[in-house]
Amino acid sequence: MSATIRDSPVLVTGATGPHGGAVVRALLSAGRRVRALTRNPDGRQARGLAEIGAELATGDLLDRAALSEAMRGVTALYAVTTPFGAGAEGEIEQGKQIIAAGCDVDLPWQSVVSGAVARTAAMLTRDEVMTAREVADLLRMPTSTVYELARKGVLPARRLGRTWRLLRPRLEELLAG
Repeated sequence: MSATIRDSPVLVTGATGPHGGAVVRALLSAGRRVRALTRNPDGRQARGLAEIGAELATGDLLDRAALSEAMRGVTALYAVTTPFGAGAEGEIEQGKQIIAAGCDVDLPWQSVVSGAVARTAAMLTRDEVMTAREVADLLRMPTSTVYELARKGVLPARRLGRTWRLLRPRLEELLAG
């Protein structure tokens, strides 16, 4: 791992909860920098994370702008969502905001630990994403070329598990420009 990647923080959402908090502590123990997202930086759990070396970022999983700001300069994201409060639909919306914010800042790596975020990736609307086959047809090129351009970062795409999703609005901007 290069020094730049090793020195860049990992953003952890749900950091003040038991799952995210354990990830923060494990990363810090391994010598990694951690940015912990919290709604309440003055809360007991958040202060405890700061005391052991985590950098605190204030934000909410439903606030795309705050998520984007928290993601700037990080190497990776470890995302934990919660159905508490707004239920499953709220958790799906959290997943959409996490994915959108990651795309806004070209986040190099996202680790999805929430079933809702994984379902969200599969549920993105046709207005938001295109398949590699659709892009290949649009650009009149082989699908293998689309995959290669996505891997190289030439086309605006995100790999979600084993599936590439090409981001329709950003692709349209690229083609228009």
